[in-house]
Amino acid sequence: MTERVPEGMRREIGPDGRVYWMNLQADPDGTAPVAYSTAEPQCDDCRHYWGAFRCAAFPDGIPPDIIINRVSHRRAWPGTPSHPTDNGIRFEANED
Repeated sequence: MTERVPEGMRREIGPDGRVYWMNLQADPDGTAPVAYSTAEPQCDDCRHYWGAFRCAAFPDGIPPDIIINRVSHRRAWPGTPSHPTDNGIRFEANED
């Protein structure tokens, strides 16, 4: 079975052995390409993360695009009907 590659994306295996998707389109801040990993959610390293894909920014559940690192939560969440706001809270690295 062949893996479906999203339009505008390229799959690569990083030196760490994890799968990375390279976004071939410019990121909103003008940089390209942008890599995100499907191996470990950025949430795991955030001080606001509670576990079970919930956090201070998204107490009812973190949007899938953030969980799979398709969208960096270092910028404001643009909002969707199911996740309209991030309550003004952004990713902040754990201090450990």
